[in-house]
Amino acid sequence: MTTTVSGRYAVADWIETQLLLSEERTIGTARLNEVAAGNINISPADIVWGFGQMKDRHDQIGDTYPFEVMDGYVKRARDLHKRTYVAMLLMSPKSFTRDILPFSDQEIKYYGDKFEELTAKLLEKYLGEDSKSLVFGAENDETRPSDFPGAVAWLGKKLNIDLGNGPIEKRRKDGGVDVVAWKPFPDKKPGMPVLLTQCTIGDEFLNKATDINLNNWNNWLSFPTPPQVILATPSQIPFGEKWDEITRNAWLFDRTRLSSCKLSTDEFESLDLEGTLEKRIEEIKVAAEDLE
Repeated sequence: MTTTVSGRYAVADWIETQLLLSEERTIGTARLNEVAAGNINISPADIVWGFGQMKDRHDQIGDTYPFEVMDGYVKRARDLHKRTYVAMLLMSPKSFTRDILPFSDQEIKYYGDKFEELTAKLLEKYLGEDSKSLVFGAENDETRPSDFPGAVAWLGKKLNIDLGNGPIEKRRKDGGVDVVAWKPFPDKKPGMPVLLTQCTIGDEFLNKATDINLNNWNNWLSFPTPPQVILATPSQIPFGEKWDEITRNAWLFDRTRLSSCKLSTDEFESLDLEGTLEKRIEEIKVAAEDLE
């Protein structure tokens, strides 16, 4: 079996994955070159570039980043299974792990739901103290009314916002919104920061940036001030054309931006992901043996 890893962001993800799979907490360039020399198209120069990208990630999010770049080797943290960054690394589309061990339909549903729940908690952290969030995705939160008009009315009550004047079509599921986060003022009145968020663990994130139509939402709910559209993805998005295309339509929260909104250990454990991540890593180890 062969696999392709292309671009320094993908190479950095591949190195991070090798640290997840390794019995040792450190891996040197010699070992990485040895693994890459098999059936993976990564050169020694690519690994140098990957180290540089990992260092950039550490500089951006500090101790929240669970890897450390040294002179000639990289090192992982001890508590990997309790790190939001690792959870998103394993969920990332077009990644080494999903290439060699694709998600089943059941796993796509499971990890998609978990990513929504994780994003809700992280956006609360981003907005700061006293912020609130909920999962609005049509098939995730059982407390949300199943019909779309009822769900919009339910959300309006949560936000203390009246229904708008526009018709709310029954055929819709969630209007493109998977997570809503907001920061109420002490007076509890409308006119506050509200984030309408599309979450995706798929590779179609360019199109997903336009799933939320603010004209529709401003007709369905009487927002005094327009909400902000967010695209959340567990991928690490390179700065360039893709970044520009997404951010013309939404604020982008990719893996490092989300990880910078640090959760406590208890908050992460409440997602009940730790055992699943450990199992996933063990399954990837077996799949990776076929590449050697």
